[in-house]
Amino acid sequence: MSMSLTKPENLSVVICGCGIVGASAGYYLTKAGGITVTMVDRVGPAAAASGKAGGFLARTWCDKSGYGEFARKSFALHEELNTELGGGIGYRKVRAYSAVIRRAAQKRARGGARSNGTRRVLPGWLDQDLVVRASKIGQDRGTAQVHPELLTRKLIEVSQERGARLEIGEIVDIVPSELDGTTSYRVQLADGRQLEATYVILALGPWTQRALDWISAPLTCRISGVKVHSILFRLTSSFPEVVPQVVFAQYLGGTGPLREPEIYPRPDGTIYCCGDLDSPSDPPEDPATIEPNPVAVEALTQFVISSTLRHTFPVVVKTQACYLPVTSHGLPLIGELPSHRNLFVASGHTCWGILNGPATGLALAELITKGSCSFHNMQCFRPTQSR
Repeated sequence: MSMSLTKPENLSVVICGCGIVGASAGYYLTKAGGITVTMVDRVGPAAAASGKAGGFLARTWCDKSGYGEFARKSFALHEELNTELGGGIGYRKVRAYSAVIRRAAQKRARGGARSNGTRRVLPGWLDQDLVVRASKIGQDRGTAQVHPELLTRKLIEVSQERGARLEIGEIVDIVPSELDGTTSYRVQLADGRQLEATYVILALGPWTQRALDWISAPLTCRISGVKVHSILFRLTSSFPEVVPQVVFAQYLGGTGPLREPEIYPRPDGTIYCCGDLDSPSDPPEDPATIEPNPVAVEALTQFVISSTLRHTFPVVVKTQACYLPVTSHGLPLIGELPSHRNLFVASGHTCWGILNGPATGLALAELITKGSCSFHNMQCFRPTQSR
């Protein structure tokens, strides 16, 4: 499907944040052509949640959230992007399953699970004797996955090929100015660099709230973050195949990060596993300083080791943590700030940030270049100002 955007003259955009949302906005703005795009990030592309997320995509799982059609559009955009980018982003359709899994100690005490058909539906590398029950969830071809870091980096790479600039630096202030009825902004970096633009997009994940505080733009809801831990492991045996089946587990007897672990095998042979979310909080100032909690990592590691077959020999290759952006009212914020003309915010997507990143980027591009979004009524995402 082709996308047609207008090409305003002398339009320049600074995108603050190089996660999936900022990368998608840069991709669609540069696709329109004739727009000066600068992307800036303190650490670099996919440095926070977009580099550490699982990448599960579901077409209909946001239907009850109030923005189901938006998510459906973004699900379709992921498949389009895989074609446009020439693959290489870990995209594929998958089947999703829910499973109740008991601890290994419970298996020994009870003598194994009853025969309930789970052997026919679950990945072969899971210890079937630990599975109490399992079922397929979602629709055929309605679930997929992507490698978030590969996608984010590829979007930025293509945007640069089209002329966008990538700047690495800490943003310390955003200063508006008005001249002859035209609004512009100066994004100031810690090293003294100044980035001028007629439009600014704040796509800083949970750090977006700090930027809103700089420019004195109090909103009716607050943006914060929830910390989530994950591990990446690989099966070192000659197991025949890591199949495209994702598992949403309920772990009997699990606590903390192990109540509802999620398992996503990837096309590269690695398997991603994450645990429950922490309570909302403000993230540390520098995303590069985020460290996983050793207790949470150990719990996830022991879950993986105990729930996979002995002969697969799972080896953990990476442990990590990130903060997912959330809002106090539960919906993402996407749109122009009421108090600041030409300054847009896009944050608060929770665990569906990777899914909804492309549609958010396309919507921002259309709002800037056309004044409205062609595929969704953005009123539900509109930032509102505190009085």
